[in-house]
Amino acid sequence: MHVRRLADHPAELAAMTTGLTPKRNAPVSTKAVLAAHAALAARRDAPEDLWGIVVDGLWAGGATTDAAARALHDAGSAAAPHADRLVEWLLHGRGTDGAAAAGADVRAAVTALIGIGDRRALRWLPERWFSNWPAAVTVPAAWAPEVLPGAVARLREARPDDSELPSLLRALAGWGPVATPALPELMPKLSGPWAWEAAVVLGRIGPPAGAVAPALRAFALGSHRPPRHGGGTPEPGVPWAGAPTAAWAYWRITGDAEPALTALGAAVRRGTGSPFHLLADLGPTARVHADAVRDVLRRSRTSPGSLGPRARTHAAEAWWRLTGDPTEAVPALLEAVSPEGLRDPWAPARRSVELLGEMGAAAAPALPALTALLASPWRHARGVASDEALRVAAGTAIDRIEASALPMDADERRPPAAATARSGRPGWRSE
Repeated sequence: MHVRRLADHPAELAAMTTGLTPKRNAPVSTKAVLAAHAALAARRDAPEDLWGIVVDGLWAGGATTDAAARALHDAGSAAAPHADRLVEWLLHGRGTDGAAAAGADVRAAVTALIGIGDRRALRWLPERWFSNWPAAVTVPAAWAPEVLPGAVARLREARPDDSELPSLLRALAGWGPVATPALPELMPKLSGPWAWEAAVVLGRIGPPAGAVAPALRAFALGSHRPPRHGGGTPEPGVPWAGAPTAAWAYWRITGDAEPALTALGAAVRRGTGSPFHLLADLGPTARVHADAVRDVLRRSRTSPGSLGPRARTHAAEAWWRLTGDPTEAVPALLEAVSPEGLRDPWAPARRSVELLGEMGAAAAPALPALTALLASPWRHARGVASDEALRVAAGTAIDRIEASALPMDADERRPPAAATARSGRPGWRSE
């Protein structure tokens, strides 16, 4: 069942939802759960009681429970009215056949609680909360003290090539300096096949990770490289793809930007890796590469296929952070909030909207698109949770753009956010 196709046929969507919605006191079927989720994921004005059908499906067992759990994984704050029932199912839920819930279904329900922000999810988090299915779980940094011991233990016991390590490392990266107690287990991972992911975490931790600075510098400048996935000898003369990230992490830890400027500049010239988000984090320190970023942005306008939507947004941010000039950035960001951009599930619409809001009055050309996005009854982005976040970002951006367009006294004016390097958003980036 494809939500994007259903969105093109509103009458059929309404008829399907009505036809598959269970009658009062009737058992919830898999089709009913799928229909309810399709409607909820397609339209913002879908009836709220459809979430009740989804939650009821948890108790049905089998494929219906699985469908309900997957739908709730995407619910975000929309499932907040049903938090108590989620907890009830996690504590006592059994399918109609009396079988205990599958681990994947439990993880999805716990993910729903995390999306709601309900700390009762902590009861089920100590083990394997970072599993790859249904997606890496983003545990709030405020909860880290309760779950960090389990993460450290998993790092300690993991094999160097463990396929679950990237999800765990991605989760730790989201905590930044809060993950400092994991350093003894993290640092050896820099010598294994997941060195790129480990470098992101170490960079987010910052100065406390100083012991790995020499290794990161060697990676950044090409004098050494970690082992390849699956073994094998690296091709002579080919730089490690993770070198720009290692250089960025070295800068975050030591404050020395020289290796980062070298590695990131080389990557931009080669046109590989799209390291624009790392340049953006360096801010005005990396202004020497601003012309190269501008050239990439201009080329993407004349040759749209030369740059993917995510790289375009990151390049727009890099130009603005490096120079403080929004004129080259706004047109690139507007593409992400155009009807075509919003139909692309991989386009970073929310990040583009956030940046437009930060740019203030210079982003006034985006107001019609942002207003239309906010008023639309159709969901955008990749599901319920991401659409809710996009709506919040759009409302905030409109407020900021309109407020900054108002006249103000000269002593109230401030330079744009590019005036200082930012401390977040390296490596992996949220939308």
